[in-house]
Amino acid sequence: MDPSTEATTEEAAKATADPKKEEDPSKSSAPETTTEKDQKTKNAAAKTAEATSDSNEKEFGISVYLSPDHVGFSAVLKARYSDFVVHEVGWDGALATLSSANNNNNDNDGQDPEDKPQNPNTETQNDKSDKTDKKRKREEQDSSNTTKAEEEENGAANSKSQKTDDQKSPGNDNDKTTKEETPWENLQTEFAKIVGPKEAQTVLDFLKQDATAEKQQQEEETKAKLFVALPPIADKDTRRQVHQWIKSSAIHAIATADTADDDQGNKVIRFWPLRHETKMPNHGQFHRSKGRNSKHSNNNKVKKQKAPPGSPYLQFVLYKENCDTHTAIKQITQRMSTGGRGGRGRGRGGRGNDRVRVGYSGMKDKRGVTTQFCTLQHRSPHEIDWVNYQSSRGGGHTSRGGVALVRVGSYRYVSDELRLGRLKGNRFDVVLRNVQIDDEASMMVTDTTKFEATKKIVTTAADNLRNHGFINYFGMQRFGKFHDTHLAGVALLQGDFQQIVHCIMRPKNGEAPRVLEARQKWQQRFDALKDDATDGERAQVESSCAKSILRSFGRFMASEVAVLESLARNPLDYKRAFSCIGKTMRMMFLHAVQSFLWNKVASYRIETMGRLSVLVGDVVYANDDKTAPERNNTASKQPTAVKVVTQEDVDANKYTMEDLILPLLGTKSVKPTNESSKLFDSILAENGLTMEMFHKIQDRDLASCPGDYRKLICRPTDVDVQVVQYRDPVQPLLQTDLMKLNNIPIKLASSASAAAAADAPPPLLGVVVGFTLPSSAYATIALRELMKKPTSSEYQKELGLGGTAPPASADNGEPALAASKNTE
Repeated sequence: MDPSTEATTEEAAKATADPKKEEDPSKSSAPETTTEKDQKTKNAAAKTAEATSDSNEKEFGISVYLSPDHVGFSAVLKARYSDFVVHEVGWDGALATLSSANNNNNDNDGQDPEDKPQNPNTETQNDKSDKTDKKRKREEQDSSNTTKAEEEENGAANSKSQKTDDQKSPGNDNDKTTKEETPWENLQTEFAKIVGPKEAQTVLDFLKQDATAEKQQQEEETKAKLFVALPPIADKDTRRQVHQWIKSSAIHAIATADTADDDQGNKVIRFWPLRHETKMPNHGQFHRSKGRNSKHSNNNKVKKQKAPPGSPYLQFVLYKENCDTHTAIKQITQRMSTGGRGGRGRGRGGRGNDRVRVGYSGMKDKRGVTTQFCTLQHRSPHEIDWVNYQSSRGGGHTSRGGVALVRVGSYRYVSDELRLGRLKGNRFDVVLRNVQIDDEASMMVTDTTKFEATKKIVTTAADNLRNHGFINYFGMQRFGKFHDTHLAGVALLQGDFQQIVHCIMRPKNGEAPRVLEARQKWQQRFDALKDDATDGERAQVESSCAKSILRSFGRFMASEVAVLESLARNPLDYKRAFSCIGKTMRMMFLHAVQSFLWNKVASYRIETMGRLSVLVGDVVYANDDKTAPERNNTASKQPTAVKVVTQEDVDANKYTMEDLILPLLGTKSVKPTNESSKLFDSILAENGLTMEMFHKIQDRDLASCPGDYRKLICRPTDVDVQVVQYRDPVQPLLQTDLMKLNNIPIKLASSASAAAAADAPPPLLGVVVGFTLPSSAYATIALRELMKKPTSSEYQKELGLGGTAPPASADNGEPALAASKNTE
C-alpha cells in the first residue's frame, strides 16, 4: 500500500454517483431501506478510495474512477520491458505485426544461395555488440528528461494472451512446431518426392538424432557432425525446390540449409541444425552487396527492386525492444546514405539521416516491445534488412535486462507515405505480476481457491472496463519524468523565460551525482557576486558556468544541452535560449498545461456533476459526428466543430456520456456553459493564468494555439484477460513477435506441477490483459481503472515481485531472428 495515499469519507462519497448495487440475499432476509443502501455504497466507496488514491496522481487531477464499485487488486507493471507489448493499428485497421522477417520482396526469393552474394572463405560472422548500447544506457540513467517529450503510448497487436499452460501461440498454427513434436513421417513423404526416399531418410535421420541428443553430447560433437549433405544435385530447379521446401515446411523450425561446392566442384545442399547456424560459413551474408568489404561498407551497391507502378513507398514493420522510435530509425538508416551525418528528414512524420526520410504515424514507448508501420520512398528491402543480422540477446525471452533490439520485416509497396497521426489506434498486451487482491473475503486457505477467487475478481474488473470504459485522463508521463513540464508551460504562458530555464535546470531527485552537482552549480552561479553586480559581470559568470557544466549532461538531455549552449554564447538571453529547444519539446510544455487543466475538470465533471447523465451545457461534437478523430494536436489550425448540449437534447436522450468532450484550452476552443466552465477559470486563476495569455504567447512557432477537444470517456475494444500461475518472478509471460518467429514458447507452472511440488512455495499469480485503444488514449490509465490502483512510478516502487528469482540465466542459444536462417 502506498503510505502517502489518504482520502476523506466525503471525497469518497462524492465518487459514487451510481448507487446501483446488487443485494446479497444470503446476508439478510429483510429488505434493505434506501438509507441503508446509500450508507453501504458510501462505506464501500470510502474503503475503495482509501486503498486506491495516490497523492502524485491527484496532484494532476487523476483522482476518480468511472466504475468504483468492483474490488481492485495490486500488481507490478512493467517489471520487464517485454511485459508491455504494443502493436500499432494502421489507418486501414491492419495490425502491425512482424509476421515475417524474410525479404519477401526479394527478386531472387527461392533461388539458390549460390546465386546470391557469398564469400565461401568468410569466417563465421559474430557481429560485435553495438558499443553505443552501453553508452546509451549509461546516459539514459543520468538523464533527467526534465522536458521529456511524451512518447505516445500507442500500438496495436494481433496476438492475444496465451490460453493454456503450455502457452501455444493462438492463431499461429504454422509456428507451433517444436523439436519434440516434429512430424517426421510427413516430412519424409514430402522430401522424398523431391530428392528420393534414400536421400530424404539420411537427412531426416541426422536431424532427428540431433534434435533428441542430450546437451552435453551436443557440445562434444565433432565438426564433422555439424551438417549433413545431400548427394550432388546438378539441376538448379531441383535445388530451388529443396530450399523452398525448407522454408515452407515444418523443417524450418529445426534446421536450415546452404549450397556449397564439394571436392569435385559439384553443387551440394547441406542441412544444418539451427543450433549450429552461426557456424555456417556464410551466416548473415545473404542479402548483402556483392563486391569487396560488403560486410561494413556504406557504399554497398545492391540491385534495387523496382516498386510497382503507383506504389513508390516501401512499407515495412518496425519491431523494437527497449529503445525509442527515433533511435531505431537512426539505426536502420545509418547505412543508407554516404552523407554520414545524421539529421532530421524534411517534412512531417519523418526522421533519419540527411538523405533518408522514414515516414511513421507516431512515437512508441521506449520501455516496451513495440511494432509499427513505417515507409521509405524509392527503396528496396535489401537496403534495410541488414539490421536483422545484428547480434543481440533480446527477443523478450531471456532474463537479461536493458537490451535494445531492432528488427524489420513484413514488406510491401504502398501508394502513400505515412505521416504523423495516420493511425487508428494501438493494441496493448500487458503483463501484471504478483497480483494481490484487496478484498478481505479473498484471503483463502488453499492456493487453488485463491486462484479461482483472483480469476473471478479480475474477470469482473475486465467486464467493467469492457462495458463502461474509463475516464480518458492524460497519464503521468504527459508531465515528464519529474512531473514538472506543466510548470514550464505556465511560465511560457506568462512570458517568463527565465523561469522556464529555471524549471529545466533546477536540481531533481534521483539523478546521477555528476548531473546533480552540475545543476547545483548552475543554481549557485551568481552567489559569489555582489548585489550591485553589473549585467556584464553576471553575463560573464553565467557564460563561464554554462561552458563548465555542459559536458555533464548526456545526449538524451536535449533541452538542458540546448539551453546551456545558447547561454554560453548569449548569456542572460533566456528567450533566445528557450527558442533553441526543439519545437516539439517546446510544444510539450504548452500541452502539459492544457492536459493539467483537462484532467482537473474531467475529475470534477464525473465526481461532482455525475457519471451517468448528460447535462445541459456539456459539449459534444457537432453534426452527430460521434466518430470524430481525436488528433491529440493542440496546435491544430482547424478546430473541430462542436456544439453545446441544450435542454431539448437532454429531453430527447440524444447523447450519452461517451459523446461528451472537454476542451484543451486555446484561442478558439469552446468551453462548457455549466459548472465545468467555472472550474476552468478557477484553476487558471490559481496558477496565475488567464485565457488572454493563450492569445499572447511570445513564441513564433507556438503563437497559434487554437486548442482542441478530447473525449471524456474512452471505452477499449477487444478486451481479454487471463490469470496465470508462475514461479520465477521475472520469467517471460507474454510471447513477443520475435519469440513466435523463433518458435520460443511460454512455459508456465501447471496445476499438476504446482501440486506435485509440496515443499515449494505457492506459485505467484499474474494477469495477462489485452485491449485496443484509440491513438490518443493511455494504456496506463486503462490499467488504473482495471486494477483500481495508481500506476505512478512512486506507487509502483512500493510493490514487490514476490518469490525468489533464480540466478540470471545466460541466453538460451535460440537464434536472434528466424530470418537469419540461410534457407534461400
